[in-house]
Amino acid sequence: MSETKSIVQLEDVDSLRIEDALRCGVSRRDVLRLTASTGMIAAAGSILAGAGKAYAQTPKKGGRIRAASLSSSAADTLDPAKGALSTDYTRAFMFYSGLTQLDANLAPQLVLAEEIRNNKSTVWNIKLRKDVRFHDSKPLTAADVVYSLLRHKDPATASKVKSLAEQFQDIKAIGSNEVQITLVVANADLPVILAASHFLIVKDGAADF
Repeated sequence: MSETKSIVQLEDVDSLRIEDALRCGVSRRDVLRLTASTGMIAAAGSILAGAGKAYAQTPKKGGRIRAASLSSSAADTLDPAKGALSTDYTRAFMFYSGLTQLDANLAPQLVLAEEIRNNKSTVWNIKLRKDVRFHDSKPLTAADVVYSLLRHKDPATASKVKSLAEQFQDIKAIGSNEVQITLVVANADLPVILAASHFLIVKDGAADF
């Protein structure tokens, strides 16, 4: 009796592994090859049929996701300019994108920016991607970038990176999808700075977060 129970439990575990593999994108052919070696062809057939039925269902809009983090406070915010804890930074990166982002080697990579050029690390021209839209379908424009960066210099924003933003002498739009940033002094690390969570891009005029 105990041996039969063990076999059933083993099959249940294998079934869960097959379902997990399907969720991760493993092909049906690969699953069948795997189950052929474990003697679970019959079980695999029913799992594959059930998976196909589930994946064919029309996705439903809405719902909630709950995530745990290691920091929180009464000052938690969805405004990237005011982020002060790791949870704020995580949420900001989930909701917004930056002109650049850091890769695994902490080197800046282009994100919303399609091209970045500079003149002696003082005048920076940033060309924006044209196929980017906000959640409400509004297209990303140079005005959004100008607003997002300059708001850090406004004391009313209470930006955590106001001191960093003081190096922005001038930021202006050059056309609808290009921005020019002029710094007070040369700074070759500007693409790295723009990858910080505080400098993520929000919609022009955004004030209610």
